Amino acid sequence: MPDVGNNKAVPSTSSLGCLLRVYWMLGGVAVFMFSGLWIAVSSDSAWFCAIDVLFGAGLFSAILARYLDICHFNGTKATGEPATMNDWRRYAILMLVVGCAVWGLAHGVAWCRVG
Repeated sequence: MPDVGNNKAVPSTSSLGCLLRVYWMLGGVAVFMFSGLWIAVSSDSAWFCAIDVLFGAGLFSAILARYLDICHFNGTKATGEPATMNDWRRYAILMLVVGCAVWGLAHGVAWCRVG
């Protein structure tokens, strides 16, 4: 007997859409978190360096990937509902706040460590 109670359509996603979703959820966050750790423990100075560029690239590429996922690949929330631009704005603001805090903390640790 067919399941007539489940009328929820399963959205089809392209491979690129799936890769974008994995990137903004894990990849971009991992890049900026590991580069923040790298700044804190192995940076030669507490001043701006090449690792900071990697940190910023990871942060902003995750935000861009989320934007592309929503606008062009029918991105969804964790609950399976379609994501909106309000979800992207919330994600972007959260990532920027967390990113600035991690970056500041990493440079603070590097400054204390280098002395």
